[in-house]
Amino acid sequence: AEFAEIDPEQIPQDERDELCKGIENQKLDDERYVQDTFGTTKDEIDDILESKLPFDKSEINAVTEQLEGLSLEQGIPPEDIEELLKLRNREFLIDKDSPKIMLQCIEILFAYLYDYRVNHFEANCESLWNIAKISSTIS
Repeated sequence: AEFAEIDPEQIPQDERDELCKGIENQKLDDERYVQDTFGTTKDEIDDILESKLPFDKSEINAVTEQLEGLSLEQGIPPEDIEELLKLRNREFLIDKDSPKIMLQCIEILFAYLYDYRVNHFEANCESLWNIAKISSTIS
């Protein structure tokens, strides 16, 4: 059936609604919808999915070893350390075992990694906007 074939005088409103939804669902082309909505083609999506990280596991291990060798006292003068020690301790009203905080951190990390991957492992001027849009925690 087509929209033009639906006679509003012969068919009740509820049935017309169902018929219209059925026609729309029948004619919906998923790929066309995605392309119109997001402006991407299947090839662009495949490129993003097939892209590899610009670093490998050995580089991650090397950075980890460098970070393990660092200590805070190396770059901070002794007088600054004394000033820091004079600051009072603050208590934060955050439950460390709260799943909500962990989920929010995961959400922000996902948004960052999504933006990183979609932009071919480079940040750009719209990265912050993308991350804020994806992550409800910071939007």
